[in-house]
Amino acid sequence: MARFSLLDEGWIPVMRNDGTTVEVGLREALLDAPTFRGLACSNPLEQVVLIRLLVAILLRCVGPPDAASWGSLREAGRFDPTAVGGYLDRWADRFDLFHPERPFLQTPGLPSKYFFPITKLRFVMTRNPTLFDHTHDDLNIALTPAEATLAMLVIQQFDLGGTTGGPASENKAKESNLTKAAIVTMQGSNLFETLLLNLPRYNPHSQPEFDPGRDLPAWERDEPVRPASRKPDGPADYLTWQSRRVLLYPEKTADGIVVRRAALMKGWQIESVATQKDWEPMVAFRSRAKAKEGEGWFPVQYDEER
Repeated sequence: MARFSLLDEGWIPVMRNDGTTVEVGLREALLDAPTFRGLACSNPLEQVVLIRLLVAILLRCVGPPDAASWGSLREAGRFDPTAVGGYLDRWADRFDLFHPERPFLQTPGLPSKYFFPITKLRFVMTRNPTLFDHTHDDLNIALTPAEATLAMLVIQQFDLGGTTGGPASENKAKESNLTKAAIVTMQGSNLFETLLLNLPRYNPHSQPEFDPGRDLPAWERDEPVRPASRKPDGPADYLTWQSRRVLLYPEKTADGIVVRRAALMKGWQIESVATQKDWEPMVAFRSRAKAKEGEGWFPVQYDEER
């Protein structure tokens, strides 16, 4: 049985303070965050989704509920190893990429007829042909578990709208939450500071109100992902939003586990941009009057002329 623990296997590229790069697991990235200069992703989309994943974990184990608690974290200079380690140990099985029942950020049991070459999942290869990438399905591309995880995280947040896999009645999906937005992340002098600067207040008494008992990240949720619209239950739910149902198909080879095929189908659809803006910490939103739709919200986007 294939196993790949995202907690302890190396898959997150980081740069040490001496300038060398290494791949670490989630546990080391969080507990040793002060010893890393920052993430070392070659793809900026991967940088964004990794920060959001790490922040979602921190919301659930260290908060902070208010400015004073945030200040205490800053003064400590590291995340509490007991709180972080205990949380990760509690949910360790849910961070197994190939768990037989609850594979990380995936929907088990998707029909085999909807499996396609992994090029459909990797963002730079998802729309063939492309101008600067000449990948095509016949090349039988194989990704390592680390590469497949990053591709899956990116596709959940940045996939374009349109036709996905699955039955005709449910294969038309909206674009993912960050596809049309200009994203801003804060950068500190090391990974600890970067995560702290991007860590929003986590307080159910703030506005808009939310119930921390219902605001669960993807790995804590027992409800299966469906091709339906709903509102996020809070910031942790939103940061780990599964806009696509994905299932990786691992293969054991002489060189280790690889992924050549995956299913990619419509998942949760955000109910409206107005609900999205309630929880989005990295995007600015503007309000504008629409002649036929009344007042609406839209994310600030990049402008080629500015």
